[in-house]
Amino acid sequence: MTTGVVSSSARSLLAPILALPLLDPAARLATNLIPDPCTPAPRSLLAQPGQPGHPSFLRRARPVTQGAHFSYVTPLPLEFPYDIAVTTDAASSGLSEEDRSRLRMVQMEEQLKAWDISKQEASSAQEGGARAQSLQLFIPQGRTHSPPFAPFRLLGVSPSALPQLDIGDTRDFILSHSAQPSTRESVTSGPNVPVPPTSETSAYNRWALSEVLSGRGIAAHFRSGAAEEEEVEAVGVAHLKKQAAAAARSQASKNGDSSGSTNAKAQAELDESLARLDALAQRKRKAAEANGDVDLLPWAQAYAGHQFGEWAGQLGDGRAVSLFEVALPTPISSTPAFPSHPQQPNRTDIQLKGAGRTPYSRFADGLATLQSSLREFLCAEYMGGGLGIESCRGLAVGVFTKPLAESNGDAEKSTDEGVRVRRERWHPAAVMTRLAPSWVRIGSFELHASRGEWESIRVLGEYATQHLFEWDLQAPSTEDGAQGKTQPWALRLAREVAVRNAQTIARWQVAGFMHGVMNTDNIALLGHTIDYGPYAFMDIFDEDCICNHSDSFGRYSYKMQPSMGLFAIQHLVLALSPLIGFEKTHGRAPDPAELSRMDAASLKELSDLGEAEGKDDVRDLYMRTLKREWTQRWLGRLGLGDTSAASGGVERSQDDDEQVQRDLIDPLLVVLERLDFSIHLRHLAEFPVLLAERGLKATSAAEDDEEKIADAAKAFVSSWLDETHVRSFERDAKRKAAARWLETYAKALIKQGRNFEEVRRSMLQTNPRFVLRNWVTTEVADRVEKENDTAFLERVLQMCLQPFKDWGAPQEGKSAEILAEENRLCAVGTPLEGHLPSCSS
Repeated sequence: MTTGVVSSSARSLLAPILALPLLDPAARLATNLIPDPCTPAPRSLLAQPGQPGHPSFLRRARPVTQGAHFSYVTPLPLEFPYDIAVTTDAASSGLSEEDRSRLRMVQMEEQLKAWDISKQEASSAQEGGARAQSLQLFIPQGRTHSPPFAPFRLLGVSPSALPQLDIGDTRDFILSHSAQPSTRESVTSGPNVPVPPTSETSAYNRWALSEVLSGRGIAAHFRSGAAEEEEVEAVGVAHLKKQAAAAARSQASKNGDSSGSTNAKAQAELDESLARLDALAQRKRKAAEANGDVDLLPWAQAYAGHQFGEWAGQLGDGRAVSLFEVALPTPISSTPAFPSHPQQPNRTDIQLKGAGRTPYSRFADGLATLQSSLREFLCAEYMGGGLGIESCRGLAVGVFTKPLAESNGDAEKSTDEGVRVRRERWHPAAVMTRLAPSWVRIGSFELHASRGEWESIRVLGEYATQHLFEWDLQAPSTEDGAQGKTQPWALRLAREVAVRNAQTIARWQVAGFMHGVMNTDNIALLGHTIDYGPYAFMDIFDEDCICNHSDSFGRYSYKMQPSMGLFAIQHLVLALSPLIGFEKTHGRAPDPAELSRMDAASLKELSDLGEAEGKDDVRDLYMRTLKREWTQRWLGRLGLGDTSAASGGVERSQDDDEQVQRDLIDPLLVVLERLDFSIHLRHLAEFPVLLAERGLKATSAAEDDEEKIADAAKAFVSSWLDETHVRSFERDAKRKAAARWLETYAKALIKQGRNFEEVRRSMLQTNPRFVLRNWVTTEVADRVEKENDTAFLERVLQMCLQPFKDWGAPQEGKSAEILAEENRLCAVGTPLEGHLPSCSS
């Protein structure tokens, strides 16, 4: 069935999920990149029962080749292997085993077709009034049965992640059913769940939001009147024909037919490459002419990467599916503590994680556990919404529940457990909805470089520079009216990615954040923190701290993160090296198909030149940026701001940065060893107040107040240091080192000349009261899984979004119980070493 067609004219300031303003088609990923040959267009996924088509290609792990950047695919949140009943009848009893196997495969393909949008359903939606740039919600007939499809219960939603979204009464509904079992009254969508009438706007918007974010419902758009004009073959049909033709050429070569020779094969590959580029150009032209009315369907990206330093080959979105891209009026703002990177694109890609199998799932089931989904949801909001460190955002998280009875009464008596995930144990399956301006990553380039698909790298790079970084690279037209050549962009791209990621990683270090799995496929092009797996925030400070149970050798330890960021950036340079070399040689970017026509020796020469041109340059830029950002953010945490302001606005030199590191930051980190990182930095905000109480002034000469400074430092040490985790024989030396450092720090504060109370206020806005520690996320997950305690999840979410607030302080309307909980959640609690997650989630 289809439902929820919303006219664009009905949009208000807040729009429900199906009426969000879609990104202009000309700027969309699917318009500008090359699709999987098995899924060449959204219409290739429209199922036609009894007709040729291979929907198993959407779920079967396979190499996605021919330069493809992505595959069209719909979410399918079911346990894998799928439970598909295959029937045999008397008519098949006389068939050979091979024919029976073929019959079983046909039956499975037909079942998979029933789980996707049919051609008839798409046509009905068009006839029902679908308009340009409006989404329709499709729930195929095969998805209305339970089992295998399970009810879905939204557990948490963060409206600040996408302020334009009208979530209806979702948040109130979730909280009103906290600690209640999953019944018809408490789930938010799924089979046997009544659909609210559209007249009940808040309830209907909640239901539609839940259906889309669960992955059972498919948000899509099919252009009216385009069925005959844009007829395409079903999933895999054209690809299998090409495979058969290639096999025939190979056989002909073996039989001595020159048409199958190496030269003929190379020519055929070139012809296919040119055909793909021509199709891409046509798609861009149609998007520009269509006034927003183009087909839209979810997709999964292809990429590769180095995992723990080893080449892993093709990876890709194995359990993540991008739904659609939304145009934002302005980039979502960040906090004063960590201002955003410049020039963020006004767009966001809404993606489901845990949405089921894709062609990139390899050996996995495409699902996600409830615990890992809750952890990612909270951390994305803590980093991006609370700390303001560049990050994807967490829009919502939900869980699949036991099937409901078709009628009221004994829903809880079902023996079916719903959709579950097998890891170290059986877990409830969950889906987390996350947002980012783009999910393109360094591994996106590495995949095509590993295959010598240089045209695909050119296409991907031009998309990134034009639509993500929004650079104008087109040279002016020549005097005779010919279009100008594209300006060089490859080295500039590598430099930009280096700067953005250096800034982000420096901010991680200062915040005490550990990513845990900095593989090159987890390093975003735009510098956002993505893929929160076995992450952690530093508690008892140890620069060798490892937060990933799977990281036996400490490759991604706290101190190694800057080096691992550089490792990833250098591999981006290697992937771009032929283009960097070409641009160095010709003073322009390559034209379409120009790289395809070059021989291997010429490409190798350009690659060597590009590596020599870019490797050291980009490395040096990365290191300079990282050190500058790291120093600046540490000065912010210490209430010292940017020392350039104290020196009449003169920009700090590299020597200045090194002096700050040598005199202030490095000695502080030595003092913090075996102390809680965040609590001690937060408490440090009281030291300027103590200086004022001791009669010191920001305008005084520090050398005239040596004695007062020493007394203040000595007095502050006793209240500042929590020596619980300091070995007894080290405590005296720790106190002396702390006092010495406080004296140096006091002199820096005095020299700065800022009012001490102003310094304190600024430090309280850069040193969080609440830290998202691993034991906190474990407690949230346990209480949600065992007790459906969504109210506790909501309280922790609010602490994530406002980490600098004075949580636990008496406040009107807050009970003593809630204040005690806030204070408990802001404490050290169980040390990190007792809560180390692994890569398995």
